[in-house]
Amino acid sequence: MSRAQLIFSVNETKGVLVISPAGDAISFRDVDVAAAVNDLLSRVNALPQPRVVIDLGGSQYFGSIMIGAVSQVAERVRERGGVFAVCSLSPDMQQVLTAMKLADRWPTFDTQKAAVKFTERCEA
Repeated sequence: MSRAQLIFSVNETKGVLVISPAGDAISFRDVDVAAAVNDLLSRVNALPQPRVVIDLGGSQYFGSIMIGAVSQVAERVRERGGVFAVCSLSPDMQQVLTAMKLADRWPTFDTQKAAVKFTERCEA
């Protein structure tokens, strides 16, 4: 099992890459999180028009390392002309993203199903 698989669950649904952190990065070594993010970025790079959903339902709160990882994926998707969304945020995470002004940049949805539907219908 790769480091990325320990830290992130990655599935494809209707042509959309769905990435779910296994928990906050505090549970993992920084070097493993960095390697896992590089693996994710490689997967995004391999997609002609990346459509990516990050499902944050695996934890009530994610710290700066995991938010940074999500930011890197979001930026890479944007650079490649793709569509990005996040879903399943706890109320605490919604407040964090709002305070960091990320809620304005990242489309957010209550459910993974809604986020996948959004990303598959958007023009990349």
